[in-house]
Amino acid sequence: MEYAAGGQARVAADAGRVGRELERPPLRAVRGWCPQQVGQTVGVDDLLIRPFEEADRVALVELWEHCSLTRPWNDPHRDIDRKLALGDRLLLVAVRSADLVGSVMAGYDGHRGWVNYLAVDPGQRRRGVATALIDAAVERLGELGCPKVNLQIRRANADAVRFYASLGFVEDDVISMGKRLVDDTVEPS
Repeated sequence: MEYAAGGQARVAADAGRVGRELERPPLRAVRGWCPQQVGQTVGVDDLLIRPFEEADRVALVELWEHCSLTRPWNDPHRDIDRKLALGDRLLLVAVRSADLVGSVMAGYDGHRGWVNYLAVDPGQRRRGVATALIDAAVERLGELGCPKVNLQIRRANADAVRFYASLGFVEDDVISMGKRLVDDTVEPS
C-alpha cells in the first residue's frame, strides 16, 4: 500500500503524553488503507517508507555502519533478527530511486514507544528523510495506542538533539540505564 504525504507533521512530546499537531493534511491513500493494517508504505516526493524486507538486509547494515550506529557489542544482523521475530513490522526503511537511504526501528511495550536506529544516508540528509521516518514511526505507534514515545541520543550527538527538539521531543528528567542480557560478541551455541 502506498501513501503520499505533504508538508510536515510535528510531534509534541511532554512528560506524560504525545500529541500530534498537524501542519499538513492527513495522509491520503493512493491505494486502499485501513488504520488497523500494519506495514503501509508512505511516500514523500519520490521517497517511500515501508517495512523492512529481507532483501534490504545488506544495504541496511551498510547504512547503519556508514552512519556509525553499530557498536561491537551490538551485532546488527542479530538486532534485525530479534526485531523481525516480534512480527510488529516496525523496522521501517526509506527508499529513494530504488536505493535504501534511511531507517528507523520502533517498538511499543504497552507503556511507552521507543525509537532506535534512525539513520539517513549522509548524501540524503536535509531532504526530509529523517522527519518522514520519525513521522511514520510515531504514526504507527499511535495507531497501537502508544501514549508517549521515548528515544535515546548519544551525549556527543548535538545535531540529533536539535533535530528531535525541532519535532517537539523534550528532554526527560531521567537517567537511562541498561543491563546486557545477551553478549553479541559471542557466537550463540
